[in-house]
Amino acid sequence: MSPGSRLYDVECDPAELSDVAARHPETVRELARAWAEWAARCGVVPRERILELERWGLAAPD
Repeated sequence: MSPGSRLYDVECDPAELSDVAARHPETVRELARAWAEWAARCGVVPRERILELERWGLAAPD
């Protein structure tokens, strides 16, 4: 999750119109940590790295 991460209360706001990340910074940090751990465990390649590799012709887009 990036600094611009968004957080929605889908139970109260199913259309995801109101970003509540600023009101719940600890939840955002917790989710970011969990995502980073999962990404490392699963070998997720950051989008920026994929784009860089594509520019060099080293990765084919889907």
